[in-house]
Amino acid sequence: MDSIRYLVAHHSGADASTTAQQIADYQVKTRLKNNSGQITKEQWPGIGYHFFINPDGTIIKCNELTSVCYHVGEQNAVSVGVCFAGNFTPANATPPNGAQLAAGGSLIAYLMDQLNLELDAIKGHKELGRTDCPGQWTDGFAWRNMLMGTIGAMLTLAS
Repeated sequence: MDSIRYLVAHHSGADASTTAQQIADYQVKTRLKNNSGQITKEQWPGIGYHFFINPDGTIIKCNELTSVCYHVGEQNAVSVGVCFAGNFTPANATPPNGAQLAAGGSLIAYLMDQLNLELDAIKGHKELGRTDCPGQWTDGFAWRNMLMGTIGAMLTLAS
């Protein structure tokens, strides 16, 4: 846990009603199969995130902080993955809702405190790798700003 440097925001890339279990099933059973159903690469051991935030603000702990999850390539061993249910790409005009932002802000503020991290530890997946995840993080509706405002409010309340 002393090596954790980043708290990485993701979007599921699927409809917000898609559950963490469905995401896990996809990542473990479907993602790496070819058209014949054969495994083409090593199967993932489980869902690739530490936490999953549902549209109603429910936080699901998917993995222990001490687990290295498959979520951000070369930075897996030094990061915690927080996935927000939904697809926040430019084709989708809706950012995470208020319940998700409040829950995510609260969780990330808590993790910052527990892991002794500063605000610059919070990254969108696309800041650490070649991907569109987590969608309109810094452009479009720029939900990074919304999340950082919520985190700032949580940190102020805690002090």
